[in-house]
Amino acid sequence: MLTATVFFIIGVILLLGWRKIPADPPHKGARTLFGKRTGKFVDEGWRYFWLYPIVQGYIPVNVERGSFTVISENTLTPDNAQSKVPVEIVYRPHPKHYIEYLNSGGAEAVEEQLTGQIQQKIREWAVGDERGPATWKELAKAQEEASSVLIRNIVGVKRNENDESGLTPMPPYAHLVPTWIWLRFYLSPKPKVLLTNENRWGNNNWEMVRAALTDIETTHGLEAVTSLEKAVKKRREEIESLVNGSGKFLLKNLGIQIERLNIGEIHVLGDVSKAAEQEAKEEQERLAETLEIEFMKKMIEGLMEPPFNFSNTEARELVQTERSKVEKVIREQKLTLDDATVKMLTALFGGGKP
Repeated sequence: MLTATVFFIIGVILLLGWRKIPADPPHKGARTLFGKRTGKFVDEGWRYFWLYPIVQGYIPVNVERGSFTVISENTLTPDNAQSKVPVEIVYRPHPKHYIEYLNSGGAEAVEEQLTGQIQQKIREWAVGDERGPATWKELAKAQEEASSVLIRNIVGVKRNENDESGLTPMPPYAHLVPTWIWLRFYLSPKPKVLLTNENRWGNNNWEMVRAALTDIETTHGLEAVTSLEKAVKKRREEIESLVNGSGKFLLKNLGIQIERLNIGEIHVLGDVSKAAEQEAKEEQERLAETLEIEFMKKMIEGLMEPPFNFSNTEARELVQTERSKVEKVIREQKLTLDDATVKMLTALFGGGKP
């Protein structure tokens, strides 16, 4: 009897120690010993924990990809217009930094921290006098530039080649020109429409940038110019990977890997929005009228040529009538005469007797 009781207790203990780590959505189990994390993680599926949960246990960690949108409301530009700027984020907990992820508070806390950082950086860039947009119209057109600046501020720059947490650094001698200008300069073809704060760099076929390149070559050699171009190309590829959703950039303090960071469609707010909408509507109407006039002109010219050979007036009247620009009314009048009058007129004009 005693033996059976002992085996029963041991069996219950063994049976209760089995726990299933969820696979849908994907999870990891952070092992605990007497309620404290050990720093070890177990994969999804059935796992055994001795004397669960008193001695051994686990904390479930959801490691599925997360996505959310940060909205920077009332983003102010130097012209005092307010805009709404949405930023799309896709991330997942980094396999080597689940502890930091847990320490940050998990998904909800991580998203809250990122939201605050992104909103602050967007507002600082938008209102800046030296590198941001000068007007709300420039802000609406500057999604690529805004994404680049935001990525740089959120992801940071690598401290060494093995660092997973940042973008490719620019060579020290490249600081003669802002990085965002290098990115614009090395575009092919080079942009023809520049933001206000880019004009001084892009004027006269990018004269200031070319002068900086000459100075770099003179001081550091041609190889330095080549290295700079390679670094700019690499930086652009990294930014594009985040914009397209194929990035893998570690934010170690949060324990996550950023895979997408992209600015969506920007909308101006308030009275400026109404004025812009009315302006766009009027522009569309003007364009439609211009196209219609051009079409009518071609139709009139075609009617004046063989085989029709209409006069200018006839062709114009026909086109306007056809397109319901004017209404042409044809009136048919009939004269009714009695028999005696008909006979008299016949005799008078036909030579017969009445």
